[in-house]
Amino acid sequence: MVKLNRIIKRKKLVRKLAKKIIAKYADNIRLKIIDCDNTQVEYPGTSFAKHNDNFTKHIIGINILSLAHRVKYGYSGLGEYYQGRGDKLSFVKGNRKLALRFVILHELGHCLFKRSKNLKTRECNADDFAINTLTQEGLLKC
Repeated sequence: MVKLNRIIKRKKLVRKLAKKIIAKYADNIRLKIIDCDNTQVEYPGTSFAKHNDNFTKHIIGINILSLAHRVKYGYSGLGEYYQGRGDKLSFVKGNRKLALRFVILHELGHCLFKRSKNLKTRECNADDFAINTLTQEGLLKC
């Protein structure tokens, strides 16, 4: 029972933060929070953004288990979307607060801008949006 209460509380906190950040930019985005203590995880990645064909409805999902892994190990490795991403995103390593905000803003960037067919360009643009927003809010220093 204690574990379930912890899961519910953590999911509520993540949802509250995400809604607060997203409300500044858009109103047609739903959230899906996947907790690491859940027995089934639908999405293996840290987060995802789904869109319908005309970009009027969006779903942002955050996998808290994968996010904890990113905080511990960073974004470097064989799964990098583009060369140098691990170095560019080194600020998330060891910083849960910044990592969570980055993930929310990164997926929001996918929702706000039309998607490029090139995966590298698409991911780079979303990363840049998140980094620029964190810098403007004073949470990240250049």
